[in-house]
Amino acid sequence: MAEQRAITNLQDIRETKLGTYANEPPLVSKDFKLEAADSADYSRRFVFELLQNADDEMPEDSDKPRKVRFELRGDSLLVANTGRPFDAADLDAITTLTQTTKGDEGDEATIGHKGRGFTSILDITSNPAIFSQNGGGLLAAEFDREKTRDVIEKKLRKEGVETDGEIDNVPLMSIPFPSEPGTRVSELLKTGYSTVFRLPLKDENQERIFETIESTFKEQVTRETVALLPKTDRVEFAVGNRQRVWEKTRRDWRGKTAASVIGIERRGDLDPDTPEEISEELISFAREYDVPDRSFAGIDSAILDDIGKLRLSVAFRLEDDDNTSPLISTSRNINLDGGSMTSQRWMRSPLKSSYHHVSDVLNVSVSPASARR
Repeated sequence: MAEQRAITNLQDIRETKLGTYANEPPLVSKDFKLEAADSADYSRRFVFELLQNADDEMPEDSDKPRKVRFELRGDSLLVANTGRPFDAADLDAITTLTQTTKGDEGDEATIGHKGRGFTSILDITSNPAIFSQNGGGLLAAEFDREKTRDVIEKKLRKEGVETDGEIDNVPLMSIPFPSEPGTRVSELLKTGYSTVFRLPLKDENQERIFETIESTFKEQVTRETVALLPKTDRVEFAVGNRQRVWEKTRRDWRGKTAASVIGIERRGDLDPDTPEEISEELISFAREYDVPDRSFAGIDSAILDDIGKLRLSVAFRLEDDDNTSPLISTSRNINLDGGSMTSQRWMRSPLKSSYHHVSDVLNVSVSPASARR
């Protein structure tokens, strides 16, 4: 029964979208252009967007592991997480670029700013699929541009809508189709992951795409990226038989100012040119503020109207070094029809030139010396 409900939900989403296109055919081209523009805006950020989206879905407190796993094997990338399962409402949201489920029912869990960040995956794939085990059964959906073009043309002909021949430009992520999880996706779901994204690499430039993803795992996902994710405790990257694991712990800072001490470990043989293991601690301060009426912390003023709260975090390494540099994270909550989302960015500043400014912004009463062992 649950499996049938999942299939029915998929059909409902598809039929609703096709009906919308039949009633307003220019929307096909409009959605194609919106999707292309959003994909360009988020180009080369797909790893970070998937990490952030997964973190948004993690529970605030949980006895279960809060983790994300990336597997790059052969001609595909699998991304699994243990956050809130992906459901029909989420699927509907990412097919509609003006829709989101972020913040439903007072929950700050998020899928994307109007589904926009998710389009970053179009950098690497033309046939993404989503698999998620939830109360409605196994949601199993994929996207395919050729199938989308076929069903749109068929629907328009059925409704007597003139198409002037073949529709060339159709969005990829507008209409979901049933999909089969396959062996490895099923294994991940059985081992405790709630959602798995399967992203077959594009045939064109597949070797270059593979190398770019591997390089991102090795060089661009850093201590800062993982340490300042608010909820995720473990991030795994696997390339073939090699892997890198980031794991972190949190404890309260015993000082006058509210803060957290983040212990972070990295281990694995993903990159033979770096140490297999590193371990260190950071002290992190975080505050939330109303968004200022001007550009702030590198956030473009053009999007400030969409921002509700700004979360600013600064982390100092706990080490005996007078030249310690803080790791600064700005996180913005986007208000969308009563809901919200979170998005992060990081920057680095020299301690001596930035500390007083940062401490003023955060109202942090701690000296640089007290942030060392």
